[in-house]
Amino acid sequence: MQAPLDCPVYLEVPAGYRFVDGKLKFIGENNKNTDKTYVLNLLKNMYGLIQAGYNWYNKLTDVLLELGFKQSNVDKCLFIQHECVILNLCR
Repeated sequence: MQAPLDCPVYLEVPAGYRFVDGKLKFIGENNKNTDKTYVLNLLKNMYGLIQAGYNWYNKLTDVLLELGFKQSNVDKCLFIQHECVILNLCR
C-alpha cells in the first residue's frame, strides 16, 4: 500500500526515456535526456521522498483507526485492539 501525496511532485524524465507520440518510451540506458519539454507528475509516494515516511504514518494511522484500534495518548505510534498491539515506527 502506498500513501497518497500531500502536495504535487514533479520529476524530470529519467535518462534513457523520451516522449514519443505523447507516450513515454525507453530508448536505451546510455541515452541522456536532454529534452526538458516534459516532466512527470508523481501520483503516489515513492521511497526516498522527504515526505514519504510522514504520509505513510498518516495513511497507516487512518487505516488502523478505521479497523477499530485505539491510539495511545502517551505514544501516538502505539495502537491497541483487544490483545493485539501494533507499534508503528515509521514516524
